[in-house]
Amino acid sequence: MQVYSEKLRHILQRYWPVLLVAAVGVLLLCWPSGEGETVQAAESPEPAAEASGETEARLSALLAQAAGVGRVEVMLTILQEAEYLYLEERTTSRDARGTESAVTETSLEESLRYPALRQEDGGEAPVLRTRRSPVYQGAVVVCDGADQASVRLTVINAVSALTGLSSDRITVMKMK
Repeated sequence: MQVYSEKLRHILQRYWPVLLVAAVGVLLLCWPSGEGETVQAAESPEPAAEASGETEARLSALLAQAAGVGRVEVMLTILQEAEYLYLEERTTSRDARGTESAVTETSLEESLRYPALRQEDGGEAPVLRTRRSPVYQGAVVVCDGADQASVRLTVINAVSALTGLSSDRITVMKMK
């Protein structure tokens, strides 16, 4: 038993700085951090179907103006909807009641508030911190000019640029 305690003492004497840094790192990882600015996800102000329908309509109108495309219909499938993140302020106050020698009661009060901006009409709107665009899964484009390779390439490049989809997730077909 004494042999093990001597080895342990030797290890502690030799590696105490490394062990101290590791212990401080573990302590910092476990330290609670409930204060500060946080961001909360809120519901999208527009349903996914409406947002997708609007994007499809705008994309169809844009593609119809390209040379050789002709009539066009676009369908997009959404993998993840658009996400809106609003600014949030949290305040925490602590109140200790009692005598100087002993604290008898401690209360913790936390409040949450969404800062708002005044609009021209006098109303208020929450401060939008981040808007994440929807993530698309795939696209199907049906158009008159799909029998020409150059038109297919133009359509695929345009849909890819506007949606972020790779070309293998975009299908272009001839309209009947």
